[in-house]
This record gives sequence, structure tokens and C-alpha cells, in this order.
Amino acid sequence: MQAGAALPRSAGTTSSSGLLAADHLFVRSALQVDMSNHTVRLPLHKGAFKGKTVWYIMTEASDSGIAHDLNINFSPKLANMGIACKVRAGRHSDR
Repeated sequence: MQAGAALPRSAGTTSSSGLLAADHLFVRSALQVDMSNHTVRLPLHKGAFKGKTVWYIMTEASDSGIAHDLNINFSPKLANMGIACKVRAGRHSDR
């Protein structure tokens, strides 16, 4: 299925609620997918950037242990990202 393609309303939904069944989720960190409202609930993580609090989501990691611990997708090819990629340094905190 292509990214952004809509699933039929009945595909994997639980009863008439429009919520996608857990066994149909492909983003492990998703807390809920509401097909009726076209929304997804993801956990927010607190961090810091340049002394200010920031909130972000995590969907995958290149380290299998971290992916398991954070209940996110394991994506080993992320480790192949070029060293020249622009990255902004921040700091993760546990709330």
C-alpha cells in the first residue's frame, strides 16, 4: 500500500468506533489510529534545545535495544545516514 493511501473504513477497524485494530498498526509507538477522524495519537517526548523545552515524537531507531525499550520501530538502515547530514543537537529528558 502506498504511503498516504486510505484504507477502506472496514479494514481492521474495531466495531463501529473507527479505531484501527492494534494488529493493523505498523508504527509501534502509535497509541491509537482513528480512521473516522483520520487522526493518530503518538506519545510526546520531552527534551531541550538551546535551553528551551521542546516536545517531539520518535517513530524508529537504528539500535534494536533502544527500539525495543522505547516501543518504536527498529530501522537498522537509519545507521547508514550520511555523516554530513544536518542534525541539531538537543537533549532528551524523561519528563
